[in-house]
Amino acid sequence: MRREIFNLKMNPWTADELLGSHLGHRLSILHAYRNRAKLEERVEFAIYRNAYNALLDASMVTCRSLWELIGVTVPSQPEKNPANPAVGPQFRLWAKNIKPILPPGIEILPFDEAQFNALPEKKSVILVLVAANKCVAHLDQYPNHGVGDAEMESAIDATLREIPKRIRKTY
Repeated sequence: MRREIFNLKMNPWTADELLGSHLGHRLSILHAYRNRAKLEERVEFAIYRNAYNALLDASMVTCRSLWELIGVTVPSQPEKNPANPAVGPQFRLWAKNIKPILPPGIEILPFDEAQFNALPEKKSVILVLVAANKCVAHLDQYPNHGVGDAEMESAIDATLREIPKRIRKTY
């Protein structure tokens, strides 16, 4: 029986799965962060603090994943001050890393540099993406990410606004 579990072949994902349950699950993480005040009112501080930490970290990593999906990556390996990043976004990896894995019937309008620079939340998005890379998804020697509620809310605003505008079904 155990061997059967490991030999299961995954079916390729579909446009409906990406736009439905997969994307819906990711966006629910961002909405959960937004609803954290309801939790704070109902539980003791130690429990709330643990939940808040989980929501913050999950939201940062979710933003990183969603921004990569729409063409924005922030390679932050050389960054030594995540709370005030000097690194910036890159836009060339989308065609190489993301486009080939998209299910049939999905069109994504990836960002270019000018479009990203026009975002009012660009500083918050960069800060969150660097934090997701340096402090959450990977542990490194620079753990001070500098992401507070204001920066996270700003990055979530941009993410929730841009995702539906840039991902669509083609048929």
